[in-house]
Amino acid sequence: MKKSFCIIVGAVFVVGIGFVAIRGVGVRKLSSAEAFNLSSEQLSDLARKARDENDAKAAFRVYQYYTFSYANQDRESNVIRYLRIAATNGNAVAQYNLSVNLILQRDPCRYDEAKFWLGKAAAAGNGDAKKGLEDWDHFVRQWQ
Repeated sequence: MKKSFCIIVGAVFVVGIGFVAIRGVGVRKLSSAEAFNLSSEQLSDLARKARDENDAKAAFRVYQYYTFSYANQDRESNVIRYLRIAATNGNAVAQYNLSVNLILQRDPCRYDEAKFWLGKAAAAGNGDAKKGLEDWDHFVRQWQ
């Protein structure tokens, strides 16, 4: 699991520096914040779809917004809230990411929920989640 977490962190950095936008004939790199930013109207519309229509795609997009382009005291609770909506509605990447976010809180009360979502992601075919389940006992012991 430790290796999987490092891979995810590395991927986030690569994604952050790897976004490009084509402007005329030139190419300009975008920051993660620029790539995942939403207008207040877009955010409101997607958040409504996530909450009211259980739209996993909308929830995952709101999660990305809060993860990559939004910083304030409510960031973490919004990340978990929208990951949970996307995960509950079948988004396997959200299921895995929710598990990782819950584990990173280092709260033993969250480990059962983290393992539940890890199992859902593994059942959906996520290789990192399968590896995480194999390493679960070792991983959790090192955090206690």
